[in-house]
Amino acid sequence: MVYVDVGLTLMALVPMLLICAGEIYFGKIIFPRYRERQEAVSELTDFVQESFSGVRVIKAFVRERAQMREFARANAHAMEKNLRVVRLMAVVMPLLDVVIGLCSLVTLIYGGYLAMTGGISLGRFVAFNQYINMLVWPMLACGDAINMISQGGASIKRVQEIFRAKPEISDSAEALRAEAEGVHSAEAPLKGHITFSHLTFAHKGQETPALRDISLDIEAGTTLAVIGRTGSGKSTLVNLLFHLYNVKPGMIRIDGRDINAIPLKTLRENIAYVPQDNFLFSDTLKANIAFGTEGVDMDAVIRASEDACIHDNIIAFPDGYDTVVGERGVTLSGGQKQRSSIARAFMKDAPILIMDDALSAVDTDTEEKILSNLKRSRAGRTTILIAHRISTIQNADIIMVLENGEAKEIGNHEELMKQNGIYRDMFEKQQLEAAIGEEARVHETTSWIFETS
Repeated sequence: MVYVDVGLTLMALVPMLLICAGEIYFGKIIFPRYRERQEAVSELTDFVQESFSGVRVIKAFVRERAQMREFARANAHAMEKNLRVVRLMAVVMPLLDVVIGLCSLVTLIYGGYLAMTGGISLGRFVAFNQYINMLVWPMLACGDAINMISQGGASIKRVQEIFRAKPEISDSAEALRAEAEGVHSAEAPLKGHITFSHLTFAHKGQETPALRDISLDIEAGTTLAVIGRTGSGKSTLVNLLFHLYNVKPGMIRIDGRDINAIPLKTLRENIAYVPQDNFLFSDTLKANIAFGTEGVDMDAVIRASEDACIHDNIIAFPDGYDTVVGERGVTLSGGQKQRSSIARAFMKDAPILIMDDALSAVDTDTEEKILSNLKRSRAGRTTILIAHRISTIQNADIIMVLENGEAKEIGNHEELMKQNGIYRDMFEKQQLEAAIGEEARVHETTSWIFETS
């Protein structure tokens, strides 16, 4: 720096300092633009994935053109965010070359002047230019590095947001202590004695409770049926049993232990569940039915399938139990998916079974067979049935009628019929609907016979 000429060195370094400052400023500007671009691409891919998943609904409602317009909008938004990055790059990178060129030009002009006037020798002038050229490429590399670091930093930040996210539901200190002590284990599973004690729960952001002051003791081996109109809180009750939401201590107890003190893994290992939305994986029927167990025991798979009245349908497929059902079970009918989901729950053979409106897609004859198999195979185990049809739950040990989150009526079928309340009203309406439907079917059959004869 001082051997050739201090003034010449300063004139060569000033543009390089400007380059360093510019690259730091460039890094601060480009980072949020990369972040916005990735968010726009994420929104676009989410939209595409959702469109593929809901393609049947889109076609049924003739919304293809509307979806295409929406895709074009999302695509244009992603393109604009990409262009914001490209525009900045198109300005900064040529500008960087210009500044480096000016640096070299200044060095040549002033250095040449000094060499001509005898301020420095020609050899030192040539050497100095070589040194400047050696500095230029690292400066350019710094610009590329800042660009890559900014792009990678935006990606890392999005990934870290996921890794650092705290689950709303996690094991309490008491649950962790119970797990460490082995209070509940594979050798000592839950028995299924469930107690609701003044259970009140409101969803986050809601002032009106979804469930209000529900108190009920369900002995192990009892079949509890929950019935009520849409929005009465039936599914919320199920979600609380799975500890998908936090409840106040003491409101739900299983085998005398507060649900908050039971490790989540232990709790969910001891519950088999048939949800309203019957999700099947893109795998074989055999693997889907055995999903909740370790390994695949074909004898147990067949028994569970027979109890769920799906065995005959499965063996009628060309590949039988090795039939691949496709994403979300797309190749099966609604009733077949539902019965496959029931077979999966039967296969788990847990102390507690929850069936959330799990027989809505089957006919009454099949429903009767499944309920008969359920009663036989679940003897001595706790079962919770949630349904809209009274025919599904009328033989349950306890029936709870929910109305606006409150347990309005509790008892068995005969007791509730004598109360002349909500349950009896629902029963009579459903009986009337069934009678009208049967009369209509008889009329259609009679008309068809006369027409064909």
